[in-house]
Amino acid sequence: MGDDYVQLDADERGVFYVYLPNHPGKEISGVVSNSIRLRDLFVDLGRTDLLQLLGEADMVLDCGEDGKLIGVEILA
Repeated sequence: MGDDYVQLDADERGVFYVYLPNHPGKEISGVVSNSIRLRDLFVDLGRTDLLQLLGEADMVLDCGEDGKLIGVEILA
């Protein structure tokens, strides 16, 4: 993907994926080396106030092999 290109993909109802410029493209599998669930992060930080703001929604931050953020999965 280009350096200035952000793509939104919504193949499933209530699930959206934002491909950030560092993402090599959805046709390439196995590019995510680490995922961080926002809900889990808030729990680890003891931020129940932020958990309440999420409601039933959640976000998963996907990082590539170099540790850079390459995509965001939004679960509505």
